[in-house]
Amino acid sequence: MAITQKVTFQMRRGNHKDFNKERLVSGEPAAVLAGDPDVPSGKAFYVCFQAGDVRRMVSIEDLEIMVARGDFTGEKGDTGVGIKDAKVNNQSHLIITLTDDTEIDAGYILDILEQINADEQKRIQAEKSRVAAETARESAEASRKTAETARGAAEQTRATNENTRKSNESARITAENARQADETERQLAEQARISNESTRNTQWFNDIKPAAEQAIIDADMAADNANAAADDIAARAEAGEFDGKDGEQGPKGDSGVMVPTSGMFSLWLDSESGNLYAEYPDGSAPPQFDYDADTGNLYFVTDDGGV
Repeated sequence: MAITQKVTFQMRRGNHKDFNKERLVSGEPAAVLAGDPDVPSGKAFYVCFQAGDVRRMVSIEDLEIMVARGDFTGEKGDTGVGIKDAKVNNQSHLIITLTDDTEIDAGYILDILEQINADEQKRIQAEKSRVAAETARESAEASRKTAETARGAAEQTRATNENTRKSNESARITAENARQADETERQLAEQARISNESTRNTQWFNDIKPAAEQAIIDADMAADNANAAADDIAARAEAGEFDGKDGEQGPKGDSGVMVPTSGMFSLWLDSESGNLYAEYPDGSAPPQFDYDADTGNLYFVTDDGGV
């Protein structure tokens, strides 16, 4: 954004009673606006050429008044030559004519004023450059402040994003801890299952399987004995050992239904439906079984969790 600033340049100025030549520095002009006793109008222009060397510039109008009233004429001096006349020519030079008709160009008033004006123009140009540089500096400072504000906003956004990232990381760590805890619990459960499976297999091979195999052997032996007894009875019947008169009716025997006692159960198969039933005493806990679908084996679960 361009900044336009109006600047007015002014030199040291004021009334003659307030004018102090000692305050001027080399190259500095000063304008007496009123009250100068050395010029008809009371207005004069002073230039400091160096410290302590301050000279007064007189205007053309004052020179004309001074020439007209004879300020530059006088008696002959010791040399026998005096001022006969004084005038300002068309170049604004002060021309003094002596009594011997010698003309002396005594003043380059306009040259001096032009030089002063040139120096002032340089000073004005330098001041303009300074103001332009100051304007550019202020613009750069405004840009810097804008960039600093943007940087601050970006920093706040970065801090907010960092807080969000930390919050997400904390949530991720919590979820990971929960997952690890669940995994630990799963591993413990898997170990317990493997241990139980090992115990069940041990009981099966050490206790149940041998007992079952022995029961099969005993059943086979009983069947063989029964078959042998049946064959014997059939042979004896065929031989007529059982022929004869019917004997007296004997007392009725116990029912053939097996009644389980407490802690015991019996199994029986319904050949028509193909269902296997377990009978146990009323009021007691029913026996627990574990069916292995892969092998087709049915396992009895003991009170201590074995099979």
